[in-house]
Amino acid sequence: MEVMYKKTDVGSIPADWDVRTLSELFDKGFQNGVFYEVDRKGKGVPIVNVSDLYGSVPIKEHSLEKFDATADEIDRFLVCKGDLFFTRSSIVPSGIAMCNVYDGEIEHNAVFDSHVIKLSVNQHEINPLFLCLQCRMPYIRRFFIANSKTATMTTIDQKAMTGCPIPMPSLPEQERIVETLQSFDTYIDNLAELIEKKRNIRDGALEDLVSGKTRLKGFNDEWSVRRIGNCADIYQGGTPKTTNLHFWNGDVVWVTPGEITKNKSLYIHASERMITTDGVNNSSATILPKGTILLCTRATIGYLAIADIELATNQGFKNLVCKPDIDNVFFAYALMTKKTEMLSKAIGTTFLEISKKALSGIEMRIPSFSEQQAISAVLIAMDEEIEALENERNKIIQIREGAKDDLLTGRVQLKV
Repeated sequence: MEVMYKKTDVGSIPADWDVRTLSELFDKGFQNGVFYEVDRKGKGVPIVNVSDLYGSVPIKEHSLEKFDATADEIDRFLVCKGDLFFTRSSIVPSGIAMCNVYDGEIEHNAVFDSHVIKLSVNQHEINPLFLCLQCRMPYIRRFFIANSKTATMTTIDQKAMTGCPIPMPSLPEQERIVETLQSFDTYIDNLAELIEKKRNIRDGALEDLVSGKTRLKGFNDEWSVRRIGNCADIYQGGTPKTTNLHFWNGDVVWVTPGEITKNKSLYIHASERMITTDGVNNSSATILPKGTILLCTRATIGYLAIADIELATNQGFKNLVCKPDIDNVFFAYALMTKKTEMLSKAIGTTFLEISKKALSGIEMRIPSFSEQQAISAVLIAMDEEIEALENERNKIIQIREGAKDDLLTGRVQLKV
């Protein structure tokens, strides 16, 4: 059957949906919270504060800090499952009236602070989580921002919020929408837990394998102790003169430490900025071969990646081109365990940096080349499994966002 739509103040919605204002959904209406005193935090009952409203939806009781509220304050500012909260002020307009909903239990006597507004709704008419999700949609956010006031800060009063229009299907359809979106959230949370578990296993394996504490089957030769300077040639990076346009926007990939810290993979093959060959020749930068280990040695010491193409770096690196008997992947993994030692050898006032000499002298335990490669293969497989899980989680998050937009606007309707 074809779905019929109608035009409303919040856009086109299914003909069998209504538009209700917040004031029509009140149970106890809006309420201000308890005055938050810093010297009373850390013990007592859970308290909902501003930062909780910007976190994940819904608010979970275990994530809340504690506040030493009196019995009278608990009675006056009690939080119940399904209560909604809105920020009453924000430094920027985009943060005003940010909404979240409480998912804890009344037995633990949670309260809320005076910087947020609580709304108790009639749960016989509307599902609180459905309402919260609607209040975070762009068309509702625009209403709140348009009805706020800006002076030193952006603020909104309760009267202005009461007229906010909410697209509403029947309660059973609301609950079906919430159930559908929660099934996505459960799957995403399960993936996140699995990823964390796999990361912990990988981190333990990394420490054990590159130290020789755990040996792979078939390998029992003694390991040698060698300094980094005997395992790899070390090249400094550099920056061409920024005022010379002929040195920039060329065809040489030029990497900075910030791109390494943001990089999620062991390998890097692209950069936000490019330099020219003249830029390389007129600076201390060097065109480095594919496979070079790019090691951050200034400020963000110890972060690294392997160059997947020829490229250059700025001076925040000591770049390692491994000797023929050193597997670069094994060596990169082994370097990950040396961050604390690198930091202990770093000096500086404006920022810490480890010198080429100090880096060269750090000792590494090195197995045979074939064992290095075997260790690399095990760790790469672990990283690839984690990366695949992260890609799956990101894919589901995107699907969930699309489903949320479709379901909350009625573009897609679920059978009840």
